[in-house]
Amino acid sequence: ALIKALDAAGFEFLKLSDISTGVTPAHAEDILQLLAAEGKVVLLSEDLLTLPKYTDVVIAKAKEVLAAEGKITIAGLRDMIGTSRKNAKTLLEYLDSVKVTRRNGTESERVAY
Repeated sequence: ALIKALDAAGFEFLKLSDISTGVTPAHAEDILQLLAAEGKVVLLSEDLLTLPKYTDVVIAKAKEVLAAEGKITIAGLRDMIGTSRKNAKTLLEYLDSVKVTRRNGTESERVAY
């Protein structure tokens, strides 16, 4: 149920509490941690989740933009994948954490790591 819900959400990321798992919250958290350890789920932040296929797309597109333009912005990423500004910001922070990008003095702009 968790994987299907995340797949259906696409680039509109979900919180574990938003997904009907049919188990207790503690058990759902355990399942989530196991799936994350196995690389089947990506924790974008403390509470937002997605699947690796979506982060792989974002990483590839971000690298293309960085190579061509030297920087990537929240607005550019938002438009590129058709998501909200909030989700694009979360993705930029994720890209920072996996060393694809780093801050460039402003919150809304990143350069290659």
